[in-house]
Amino acid sequence: NNTKQQSSSTNNTFLPTRGGIVVVCVPYQDRSCSKLHRILYLLGTYFTLLVVLVVEQNEEQTTTLNIDENPFQSNVGVPTEILPLHRILYAQTTTGRVALVRQLGTASVEFVLDFHPQVKTELSRFGFRVCLYNGDEEKKMKGTGKDDGSSSMSLLAKHVYD
Repeated sequence: NNTKQQSSSTNNTFLPTRGGIVVVCVPYQDRSCSKLHRILYLLGTYFTLLVVLVVEQNEEQTTTLNIDENPFQSNVGVPTEILPLHRILYAQTTTGRVALVRQLGTASVEFVLDFHPQVKTELSRFGFRVCLYNGDEEKKMKGTGKDDGSSSMSLLAKHVYD
């Protein structure tokens, strides 16, 4: 009986199980942050990691994406053995991210890490466990990282390393 209580209490923990599917949403311009690479590497070695790159499209700027190349691959990036190309997804809107995670289903996705409060609100309604990082700084997203490959710190890295 005591063993049964222990197992049920461990099943209610917030951490996903080893090998469980974890979805991490990251602004596209943060992709060159070396600390973000380290975080994704560590998550990818323990969990089945899916990364959703959030591409903000506005009228003045057009971003050309090469989906056949790993955006996290660099000298110290995330190796494709840890994060294969088929686990890197792209979305433009919060609605797109919500739809993408919902398609995966609550039975398979154990945990979602996102930076936008609306995503947390919507996914929580459908039973997903969502952790919000720097939700108050969502408007600062456009000022983080640079598209030129510089190594400024990403929102997620700032949250983890501060």
